[in-house]
Amino acid sequence: MSLTRLRLYQFRCFDNATIDVPDDARMIAFVGPNAAGKTSILEAVCVLLRLQSPRASALGELIRFGEEKAAVEGAFGDGILRWVQSAKSRRLSVDGERCGRSADYLAHSGLVVWLGNDDIMLIRGGGDGRRRFLDFVGSQLFPEYRPSLRAYDRALRSRNYLLKKPGVSESQLAAYAAVMIEHGEKLIAMRRVLIEELAPLADAAQRAVSGRDEPLQLAYAPSVAEGGFSTALKETVDEERRKKSTVVGPHRDDMELALCGMPVGQFGSEGQQRTAVLGLKLAQAELLKSHCGKPPVILIDDVFGELDTDRRQRFMDQLPEGSPRWITTTNLDWADDALLEKMKVFEVSDGKVSGL
Repeated sequence: MSLTRLRLYQFRCFDNATIDVPDDARMIAFVGPNAAGKTSILEAVCVLLRLQSPRASALGELIRFGEEKAAVEGAFGDGILRWVQSAKSRRLSVDGERCGRSADYLAHSGLVVWLGNDDIMLIRGGGDGRRRFLDFVGSQLFPEYRPSLRAYDRALRSRNYLLKKPGVSESQLAAYAAVMIEHGEKLIAMRRVLIEELAPLADAAQRAVSGRDEPLQLAYAPSVAEGGFSTALKETVDEERRKKSTVVGPHRDDMELALCGMPVGQFGSEGQQRTAVLGLKLAQAELLKSHCGKPPVILIDDVFGELDTDRRQRFMDQLPEGSPRWITTTNLDWADDALLEKMKVFEVSDGKVSGL
């Protein structure tokens, strides 16, 4: 399914914008200078389809400065999706009927893969970014992932709050620990399966894009062994009280990436690191398509300037067939005539969008 109309209201720098995409368009490009609003368009697509932003920690940040609410509406497949966010509440609807639960809304939305220059931090940065990546993919693959993650996070925040208070009893901590253990064990099991399935796909994609026989390995690095979360919490209680924070659990998990057996972040060249990221995102796209039976929407935020011609072409060749590609770029100098013929191009300037 494709997104054929996108409307933005008071979203980021946009006052009111409508983008109409032909039904048969599979490559949509937004061209304009930096800070024109191009990335915000892709962000709006991600929020509309997944209720998540790759750039904001809270969706209230997406409201245009000085306004009370933001909205994104889109024609996706045969339905109309609408997301409205104010500072204190959110409203979701499908075909004009309100959805009380995120799960009901997401049952009608699409799958998403996001690629941006900041993705290099999946290799160079700390575990937070890699956990967010796993959570973004996991919530699209497993129906129980998102509710388990939310329940775990709520219990974790409450338990950490108690740990900062003097004189808190073990029974008070145990009440939240029970919720964390229940949902944490589910997250650990799902993340293990996720990485096991991503690993061979990422390896194959990385080799295809790089054109080299350099194996990419992914490995799950949980902070506790599967089935051992309860024991780990008991063993770290003294450390927790000293640090006033829960020190073990899925919120401390990581994913290790190695190229030819060596950590990519420490020993890979910049080209190898960027290609490893592309392999990871291509693996995500292929896994979503194979598991869910439909190709994801690919959101590509200004990354082609970092790729040479050969890697760019090999990357495009590896994208799942049928996936709509929404691309931002400051110019189209990198695109050959054959590629330009496939594109529907929009110009973005100062929060306004016009077709070319």
